[in-house]
Amino acid sequence: MDDNERKTKYDRRGKDKIVLFFPTPAYGHYRIELGLALAVIAAPLEGKYDLHLIDERVPPNDEQEVLKHLDGAVCVGISSITGFQIKRGIAMARKVRAMNPEVPIVWGGYHPSLFPEQCCESTACDIVCVGQGDETFKEIVESLVAGKPPADVQGVAYWTPEGTIVNEPRPLTNINDVPPAPYHLMDVNRAIELNQKTSISVPPNTIPARAARASAVTAPTPSSTSATGPVSTPSVLSTRSNSWSKPTGLTR
Repeated sequence: MDDNERKTKYDRRGKDKIVLFFPTPAYGHYRIELGLALAVIAAPLEGKYDLHLIDERVPPNDEQEVLKHLDGAVCVGISSITGFQIKRGIAMARKVRAMNPEVPIVWGGYHPSLFPEQCCESTACDIVCVGQGDETFKEIVESLVAGKPPADVQGVAYWTPEGTIVNEPRPLTNINDVPPAPYHLMDVNRAIELNQKTSISVPPNTIPARAARASAVTAPTPSSTSATGPVSTPSVLSTRSNSWSKPTGLTR
């Protein structure tokens, strides 16, 4: 799909669903630390919209959870840091595009904030929430529901047929002014259950398993010494996997 084929519609009048997706952040990532960024940007919208927060690692079928809510969606939000998470976010964005090409896709997080124009060049992204997202995302949603692009929203970059527009930055929001995160919108109990299972048995030949073996077999105690002096303890973090290709940014 090229820009001439984009069918994104910023006019979302009559829509009331907000779909937020947190992609798997790392290859071989087994312990789940919930994507709380979703809860933070959902907080100002609670009680006003039909909110659906999906962490890719938690539901049995994350794809189904995202796609089944596209009918009536104001937008789909995706949070990402640089690296593997981008790859997973793009994969979901493409599925969203295939099912409902009119739904705007909004990206936020460290990577989109650093490279908003690059991200908007991708057909996997229409709008970037730059920097803190709580107030900015709320205003993006309000603009779309009013039937217009986020032209007046600070801290935003967005795609248009004529090119990407980058708005003026938004001043930092005082954290004390941010409403409490609605953790009840996330499946915390299932995340805990999955973590308990993976803490008991980690699949072989994975990063956590290899690191554990390396630590158990090669790491001397901190008091170990040799004839030439103290022996440094090797870090298990040096155990790495090269079985996935490094994504450099949003791609078509």
